[in-house]
Amino acid sequence: METEANNLPPFLVNSQEASALLRISKRHFLSLDKTGAIGPQGIRLGHSIRWNLQHLRDWTIAGCPPRRQWSERQSMNLVEGARK
Repeated sequence: METEANNLPPFLVNSQEASALLRISKRHFLSLDKTGAIGPQGIRLGHSIRWNLQHLRDWTIAGCPPRRQWSERQSMNLVEGARK
């Protein structure tokens, strides 16, 4: 019997899945992530690292800014959201 959770798309993706979504190699993705060129930072879950799929989508829509700029934009969005 399938559960409702099995029908949901993943919220988090691993480096192989993230790189495939971006149409780059896993090695290149990890290199970009290490240098801060990938905006969204991975989330450590035990020995694994996962990336939030929605954050990756939002980041690409924003033009793929480097992590520093992406983090600043995210912080500004949180502050603006708190003001509302």
